[in-house]
Amino acid sequence: FQAEDGIRDVERSRGLGDVYKRQAQKICVTCPIQKDCAADALDFNQNSSYKVVGVWGGVAFYEDEPKAPYRRKLVNLEIVATGGKLSGRRLGRPRAAVA
Repeated sequence: FQAEDGIRDVERSRGLGDVYKRQAQKICVTCPIQKDCAADALDFNQNSSYKVVGVWGGVAFYEDEPKAPYRRKLVNLEIVATGGKLSGRRLGRPRAAVA
């Protein structure tokens, strides 16, 4: 998976890795296994001493993320894993999409 050259969001950018994660999130929206991916990340989080890092189920996790945002993102994964959709450009705060 390659990011397009020259794409950078100057505001809140964490470098090229952040660009990759944003592009992966766009792909996740149409992915047929998004629900399973989110469930796998939740399973990994429960059964491992390591934190979830990367894009899982359309939610981006950072290695150096503080505990509170990390926990909110786990709630987002629970929404996706149960078949719900996330709304909003920034997926840091849990909120289910309104149907």
